[in-house]
Amino acid sequence: MPDLPDLDPRCFTRKVERLEDTLGGRSHFTRDYQAIIHSVAFRRLRHKTQVFFLAEDDTVCTRIEHVLAVASVATTICKQLGLNDELAQAIGVGHDLGHAPFGHAGEQAIRALRPGEDFRHETHGVRVADYIERRGNGLNLTLAVLDGIAHHSGESRELDLVPNEESLARGSLFRSDVFPGTLEACVVRLSDRIAFIGRDLVDAVHAGIIQATSLPREPMHEIGCRDINPERDPMDFNSKVINYFVTDLVRSSNPQDNRTIKFSEAGRSLMEELYQYSDENIYNNPQIQREIENVGKIISTIFQEFSTLYDQYAYQPDKYQDHIPGVDARAHVVGHLGMFMAEHEGVYLEIDEGERKNRLLVDFIATFADNEAVRAFQDLVHPKKLI
Repeated sequence: MPDLPDLDPRCFTRKVERLEDTLGGRSHFTRDYQAIIHSVAFRRLRHKTQVFFLAEDDTVCTRIEHVLAVASVATTICKQLGLNDELAQAIGVGHDLGHAPFGHAGEQAIRALRPGEDFRHETHGVRVADYIERRGNGLNLTLAVLDGIAHHSGESRELDLVPNEESLARGSLFRSDVFPGTLEACVVRLSDRIAFIGRDLVDAVHAGIIQATSLPREPMHEIGCRDINPERDPMDFNSKVINYFVTDLVRSSNPQDNRTIKFSEAGRSLMEELYQYSDENIYNNPQIQREIENVGKIISTIFQEFSTLYDQYAYQPDKYQDHIPGVDARAHVVGHLGMFMAEHEGVYLEIDEGERKNRLLVDFIATFADNEAVRAFQDLVHPKKLI
C-alpha cells in the first residue's frame, strides 16, 4: 500500500508549543495518548454510563470500556489503510472526555439547564482537555487530537466522511457540526459507531430490555450472528459485528485517491437498520426513559443547590470548604466545589462575572461520574442524622 502524504503541519501544533526533545523519545501522538490515559477525566470514565445507569454488573459496558474499544477498532482500521494509528489511538481514548454523568441523559439534562448554550460532550471534551485538567493547565494536546475529540459525533447519521481541513483551526474546536480535519479522526468517528452498535445489543439482552429472538433477522444473517445468542455468547456475537463492519469499512474506503472513509452500500444499510432498531427498542425503551427523567431531576437539583450557594458565597473557595463546620471539605460535595474553585481560579476569574457562575457549575457537574452525581444529590438534599 502506498504511503499517504504527511499530515498537515497544523496537526502537531499545541496551545503551548513543546520542543521535540521534551517528548522523551515519544511521538507527538503517543505523548497525547499517555497524557489522556493518566488524566483524571479518563479515570472517571470507569464510572460513567455508556447506556445503562449505575450498573453494578461488571460485564455491562461502561464509558471507559467503550473508549478503549473505539481506540482498538480505529487503530486496526488505520493500520489496514496505511493511516497514522497513533493519532487514531489518542483520539479514540480521548473522544469521550467531555461526557457528563449518566451519558447522553446527563448531557441532555445539562443542556436543559442552559437553553442558550448548546452543551455537547464533543466540544466540552476540548474544554476538559484544554482548561480543566491539571488544575486548569490542561493536557496540552495536539490540534489533531483536539479536532478528533471535538468532531467525533458517533451518533451522527453521516456514514460517508471526507475530512474538512477547515476544522484544523482552534476556532473550529467548539463547533460539533463539522467533519473532522484528518482521515484518522474520520476513522475514529465511524469506529465509535462500530464499537457500540453490537455491544449495546449484548447489554440490552443481558438486562432483559430486549429479547435475543427480537433482533432483526436480515442484519443478523448478513453479519453472521443469526445462530449466536448474545446472552450466552456475548463476546462471539460482538466480535462478529465488529469484524463485519471493520472489514466492510476497510474494503470500501479510499483514503489515497478521494480521501473518503465510508461503508459500502450494504454495510451502510445494515448499520442504519441496527441503529434504528436500537433507537426504538433500547435508547427509547420506556424503562430507560423513566430513568432519564430521574437523571434530569438529579442534575437540575444539584445545579439549583449550587447556584443558591454561589449567590451566597460568590467566588470565595474557602467559604465552600468551610460550609459545614467540623466536616472535612473532602467529605462533602460543597467542599469539593470549593477545592475545584481554588484549583481553577486562573480559568474562572478570567470569565465575565455575569457568565462565571453558570460556566463554573456546568463544568464542575459535568466532571462527575454517575456515582459521584448520586452522592452529590444525597449530600445536598437528603436529611442528615443529628444524633
